[in-house]
Amino acid sequence: MENVRIAVLDIGNHAVAFMDNRVPKALHFYNDELHTYLKGAACTFEFSVAAKHEDAQYLTVGNHLAFKYKDRDYYFNIMSADEDENTVTVESYALLFELLEEEKDAYTASKAMTFVEYMKVFDGPGAVKIGINEISTYSRRLTWESSDNMLSRLYSLATNFDAEVEFVPKLNNDYSLKQITMNVYKEHSDTTQGIGQDRSGEIIRYGKGLNGVERKMDITELCTAIRPYGTDNITISGLSKKEYDKDGNLEYQTSGTNILAVQAKDRFPSMLTDYTTDRYAVKIWSYDTKDKNTLYSKALAKLKTLCVPKAEYTVEGYVDAQIGDTVTIEDTAFHPTLYLKARVTEQVISLTNKKNNKTTFDNFSELKSEVSETTTKQIEKLMDALKPYQCSVVSSDGTMFKNGEGTTALTAKVIDGGKDITDNLKITWLKEGTKISEEKSVTVKASDVSGTATYVLEVRDQGDALRGTCEVTISNVNDGTDGEAGAQGPQGEKGETGAQGPQGEKGDTGEQGPQGVKGDTGATGPQGPQGVKGNTGPQGPQGPQGQTGTAGKDGQMLYATCDTAAGTVAKVASLAAGSLSLKAGATVAVKFTYANTASSPTLNIAGTGAKAMYIQGVRDVYWTDGATVTFTYDGINWRVASEPVYAPTATIGNAAGFNVFIDGTSVQVRKGTEELASFKGDEIRLGEGVDCAKVFICNLEIGVDSEEMYLRNASTRISTKASHEGGSASVPSVVVNDKDTYVNGESMTALFTKVDNKANREWTLLKNQTSAGNSTITVDVSQYSEFMITCGLASSTNGNYYRELASTIVPAQVLTSRSVVDHGSGSHQAYYSGAYNGGISYLSSNKIKIYNNGGITRLYAR
Repeated sequence: MENVRIAVLDIGNHAVAFMDNRVPKALHFYNDELHTYLKGAACTFEFSVAAKHEDAQYLTVGNHLAFKYKDRDYYFNIMSADEDENTVTVESYALLFELLEEEKDAYTASKAMTFVEYMKVFDGPGAVKIGINEISTYSRRLTWESSDNMLSRLYSLATNFDAEVEFVPKLNNDYSLKQITMNVYKEHSDTTQGIGQDRSGEIIRYGKGLNGVERKMDITELCTAIRPYGTDNITISGLSKKEYDKDGNLEYQTSGTNILAVQAKDRFPSMLTDYTTDRYAVKIWSYDTKDKNTLYSKALAKLKTLCVPKAEYTVEGYVDAQIGDTVTIEDTAFHPTLYLKARVTEQVISLTNKKNNKTTFDNFSELKSEVSETTTKQIEKLMDALKPYQCSVVSSDGTMFKNGEGTTALTAKVIDGGKDITDNLKITWLKEGTKISEEKSVTVKASDVSGTATYVLEVRDQGDALRGTCEVTISNVNDGTDGEAGAQGPQGEKGETGAQGPQGEKGDTGEQGPQGVKGDTGATGPQGPQGVKGNTGPQGPQGPQGQTGTAGKDGQMLYATCDTAAGTVAKVASLAAGSLSLKAGATVAVKFTYANTASSPTLNIAGTGAKAMYIQGVRDVYWTDGATVTFTYDGINWRVASEPVYAPTATIGNAAGFNVFIDGTSVQVRKGTEELASFKGDEIRLGEGVDCAKVFICNLEIGVDSEEMYLRNASTRISTKASHEGGSASVPSVVVNDKDTYVNGESMTALFTKVDNKANREWTLLKNQTSAGNSTITVDVSQYSEFMITCGLASSTNGNYYRELASTIVPAQVLTSRSVVDHGSGSHQAYYSGAYNGGISYLSSNKIKIYNNGGITRLYAR
């Protein structure tokens, strides 16, 4: 067995001790178990050592283990070390389990990204280096709706890329960690290997490390067609696909929304349909994708697992292979011989006792024998023809005669496969090599045997081939005559003493003897009770004063400084003096040059490792530039110990001047005891107890002066939408600035002018058209409610310079209803005769066209 030398490294990645079972005085390990798993090639290592060895002190939580085994490097973190007076039991995890402590937020990609691009998002510092990448050309647009740890995120990422990941540590020559590489393989399938090597060409036979194979067949969930549904119930309708086996026979094809397993249907037709239907058993199945081709490929892979009987295999034993390797297992206990293609998914290895090794397999698939069925039948027939039968001889009265008397019958019996086939065979009996009978039974008399005789049974088939033999020896013995009496033998040895007899009767009492010599003095008796205590004597004189001892060293809290940038998660601090032993209760005050703006920061003081920081149970710890924060280590994380402590009431600031007062019901801003503002529940009060109060929001001043409330700003708008929002011009609004007040965008000054104009019933002359033809005038039509057209004479008659001959009044709403209709003589006219008439046309809200068709035409408004 390969000897493994294991280095113990401290938190600084330096070797401080070695475990080596071949070095007599080194620290030895036992009861070890190296447990490796397929997922991520993760592994754990457990073992025990003697607690009294001086190097056992280095097996502490936080230290590391490193070793090389079978051309692979291993690196572990010690997670627990349980110690009693005799033994230290250590449990360690591979370095990838540190990824469990790092949290990743929910994330949605803005575009389809490659595996490497996702790693740049999740592993910004690049702690994990990507080595082999078999999916470098793949891209996906993925979403994680909730947060999870880094290890789970990486496994999820691999699953979404149909991939497997493997974490491989690399050691330096001094056993320190050089780097961790993550290899990315295409997911294991019938055509791709994934993690490990394809060693299916190597046959591992029953009895060579394997204890046996059990197989259980089940068709309760078998189906021969699948109907897949994707996101938003998309189907494969419209796809035309066919898949053929290696012999060119159709195996799978699409049909509408189904994929059919053609050959499986012929083997397992559905019994729930009549013979006129296709007799497929359909499985309804869903997969989250919007792509039809992806839905087809995933559904086809699923159907391949459902259209064959489900076979469950159990294999016991150990195979010398790596995680992920694919091997072929042979078990001749099955008929015909069972060949399984299986993948190593879990290994338990003992570096000190290979009897404890164990392999777990998965991804079983049963292989067909490479020998043709015809050849197999021929071989079986040949073997059956040459197979010997089980022959025996049954004797009716034993195999020994006495004094030449008696008979016995010898009967042939031939068994094959548990059946008696004697009557189907040719029987031959031989005595001492001479044929004596061809019957099933033969009778032997005592007179036929002198001393001993050997009888042989030969069995032949109908082709006269010898298929078995059996022999039996018959004996004939005679009693001898009685001999003469022999001489008397010598006397035997004395026998053992017999048991003691019963006690005799008591005799008479004898005379008294002389007085004996005086005996020794007896032992001293116990001590009597203690006497009464005497009076205390006078106190002696005081002795001289002793020398003054050396003054003790002043106590001091550890103090550290940190210059890490505000946005960096990993904060690093250096001690100003002293040393830090990282254990529960250790307290350090840290002065930070810069504030913290990073979420969930970590703190590494004096190289003791990055640990999470917590304040009041959460990881969001923030401080300002130059802040000094006190931390206490709880055995796992740093806890902020300089949190404020509050009383039921608190006054912050000068109690006689301006201050903030806090109690259980409100927060008050005061001047002395005078309340300037208070915040209570859903109520905010400002300026209580004073004549004037002001609130400033940017440049907006909101004030109360005695009984008046006012707002003051360069421009104030009251509306359901701000002026910069879309659609603000279409909603009601009031705007006040230093120029005017605007209602719905219209100046109040202009509005009052319109009102005045409409209230004035005096006619205003807008145009006097004296020449024939037309002209366009500019006028705000909205200021007037009526318009009047007149036509008349252009010269003096009866003493008048101008005489109106006809007039027409047009209401404003009538005028504007004929919008942009430019009639040749005006949409609205004043007509006296063909020689005297005029008209107007409404062109727009500020344009009117006037026509003079003879004489003078005038336009009035009011």
